[in-house]
Amino acid sequence: MEKHPLIKDILFTREELQIKIKQVADELNKYYSKQKMKEQTLVIIGILKSVVPFMAELVQHLKFECITEYMLVSSYLGKTKASATPKMLLDINVSIEDRHVLIVEDILESGATLKYVKNYLGLRNPKEIRTVTLVDRVNNKKRNKSIKTDFTAIKMETDDFLVGFGFDLDERLRNLPYLGGLDVEKYQDWNWEK
Repeated sequence: MEKHPLIKDILFTREELQIKIKQVADELNKYYSKQKMKEQTLVIIGILKSVVPFMAELVQHLKFECITEYMLVSSYLGKTKASATPKMLLDINVSIEDRHVLIVEDILESGATLKYVKNYLGLRNPKEIRTVTLVDRVNNKKRNKSIKTDFTAIKMETDDFLVGFGFDLDERLRNLPYLGGLDVEKYQDWNWEK
């Protein structure tokens, strides 16, 4: 696999990501097989845009009925640091009242986006809200320790800015087939016209 020149390190290859996602899908299958959902279909809500590859891979391994929906919540706005207050840009189009909901998020860092989305959806009276993330930055000092994900594929201690497999900076590098740590200094001087 060829490493993009802006990548310091490939942290997880496509194959390693697939294994991690299958493992977290198995945990979800086990959890939801024990829930008394009766005739209900689980509503899975992905937080756009970085979540797309993770969610696409994840739902293929789920062994229960589900509806997929998406929300777009801005938190980064092209910067390498999260903004203080997330903002809703696209809402879901399905009722979640008295239903089981699973929020699918790319990464848990400060927890601001996850907290915002859980509170926002909680106002619609779902039966239960659970969360799954591809990456949980376990050592983030800015995170409110009360904000946790219920399921995660990767617990990461590095503070590299992540790109690839849906993760981006300024909407770029999402299409890399792996999860890599970006060389931010090199990125700032990069000539995209090469």
